[in-house]
Amino acid sequence: MKVTDDTHVNSLIQKPSSSQTQNNRPGFAETLARSYTQGVNKNSEPSKSGAAPSVSQTSPVGKIMLAGLTESFQEVENTLGLLDRYAKALADPAQTLKQVAVLVKEMEQAADRLKGASHGLPDDHMVKELLDQTAIVATVEAAKFNRGDYI
Repeated sequence: MKVTDDTHVNSLIQKPSSSQTQNNRPGFAETLARSYTQGVNKNSEPSKSGAAPSVSQTSPVGKIMLAGLTESFQEVENTLGLLDRYAKALADPAQTLKQVAVLVKEMEQAADRLKGASHGLPDDHMVKELLDQTAIVATVEAAKFNRGDYI
């Protein structure tokens, strides 16, 4: 079958809406907070006393938020943002190694902060792995740059 109607083909192609562009995307902490709120609302059953739902009734995301780890998640988001800027800087031929080295230094500092936050958590804590893996990625990328892999 041959398609000759261009308007029919064009109507099948979805154009990204403005909410799907990168500039308007909410941050990790905002998305996590929204998920927590939706999880609490979905999991909570109205009680006769009108009391708030217990911790056992909240979603896993809600339990993380209740544990007071929003600062850790903000640090993870900042580190991932640094890694993204670092990747873009490496791909940009106009960037000098001195300019990229500033980002590498920031990545090393961010990895140290993540390691510090991770040390305060028990080994079986569900967020410890996220903090450790993000710190490892930042540390490895900094080591590769300092070793001269990108020269």
